[in-house]
Amino acid sequence: MTSISVSNLNFAYDKQSIIQNLSVNFAPGKIHLLIGENGAGKSTLLKIMAGLLPKFGGKLTGKISIDAKTSMMFQDPELQFALPTAYDELIFTMENLKVSRETYKDKINHVAKFTGISHLLKQPLAQLSGGEKQKVALAILLVMDSDLLLLDEPFANCDLASRRNILIKLKKLVKAGKTVIIVDHDLPDYETLADEIWLFKDKQLHQLTNEERTKLFKQLKQYSKVKFSLPQNQKSIFNFSNTVIKQQLPLIEVSTQKIYQGKITLLTGENGAGKTTLFKTLTKMHPYYGNLTYKSKEIKGWHLKPYLSSVAQVFQEANNQFLEITVQEELTLSQKKQVNPYFTKEKLAKSLEKLGLNKLLDHSVYTLSGGQKKKLQILLMLLNNHDVLLLDEPLAGLDTASRQIIINLLSDIQKQTNQTFIIISHQICELAPICNYHLVLAKKGLTYVQNGGEDLES
Repeated sequence: MTSISVSNLNFAYDKQSIIQNLSVNFAPGKIHLLIGENGAGKSTLLKIMAGLLPKFGGKLTGKISIDAKTSMMFQDPELQFALPTAYDELIFTMENLKVSRETYKDKINHVAKFTGISHLLKQPLAQLSGGEKQKVALAILLVMDSDLLLLDEPFANCDLASRRNILIKLKKLVKAGKTVIIVDHDLPDYETLADEIWLFKDKQLHQLTNEERTKLFKQLKQYSKVKFSLPQNQKSIFNFSNTVIKQQLPLIEVSTQKIYQGKITLLTGENGAGKTTLFKTLTKMHPYYGNLTYKSKEIKGWHLKPYLSSVAQVFQEANNQFLEITVQEELTLSQKKQVNPYFTKEKLAKSLEKLGLNKLLDHSVYTLSGGQKKKLQILLMLLNNHDVLLLDEPLAGLDTASRQIIINLLSDIQKQTNQTFIIISHQICELAPICNYHLVLAKKGLTYVQNGGEDLES
């Protein structure tokens, strides 16, 4: 049975202490959930357990003992890809593990069915949605058949039904002898599925008592089913008319629909429905057929530079948005452009403090935690004065407090500037209070709905 123990562990990046005098034993054959604020040290601990640190940075003292074959899934699934398709990646993994060719097919079919990627095996990874890529990364991990699975925000971009389905299957693996240590900020499903919950705080891990678990999940249940308004006689900013968007085959087919100006619209749909591809189309990164206008002018007819100065996108992966090295350099670059009138010097300083970025100005953006990167990325894009901002999974990987800060910031800015925000997210209940409309992408079509919550994803 897997043995995992940590004794007097200390870890620091340069002079920044992350973990201090940590001693803990993770019981084998269980699902262990690690929670805590962004930057608390959760991902760092997983990387230490995987043997990546201090090999690739930082200073470590103390002892960590793991008597098990170990595999890790990163926050950014693309870090685990080297080949064009999921099928190629799975074959490559098994070849490296010297698995006999006779067993390839059965193993691939098994993990593909487990993770729900059977239909994605031969598709280019570059064309998959964020949630689909996370499923592929998990499949690669499972084909290794490790005893200990370290999962860092593995479902941040997955729809609700997919994440719940995979979690239930992981529970079955644990009953068969596997051990799972998982970092996640979307907690409701863990009320029944997590065996142990650990809070990372003040550079230490604290195991939640039964009373603390009850209190945690009671707080989460404050969100209930929500209702949205339906648009009526509003001014539109995007107009679809017999619009077709293809990804080899038609992915989106809209006879007529509108997205409304000066509003916050929530866009939801299953993984692979085409939400991110729609955003790429709205930013002239993906072609379309038929008619699709922005401010009554065909998007194809807009010159790229003036169009992108008006319409911008917050990408799923924060690293794709950064151009400089340090946090301060990124902020300076953004302020050289047309700055959003919302951000006075005082409001920017206050926002940096609320987001916990004010003490990280000299840090390289690439040494930040996933959540810290996400907060910086959103702030940088809000600093620019775009008419339309498309936000692709802006809350993914953020702790509860950080999510609320971002939500409040979006609401305050939109009320003052009347910008148009379109938000792709699976955090429907949290975003509902600030969103005017809920647009669902399903069966290739776009439809406004009044309801929200899990029933749309299941």
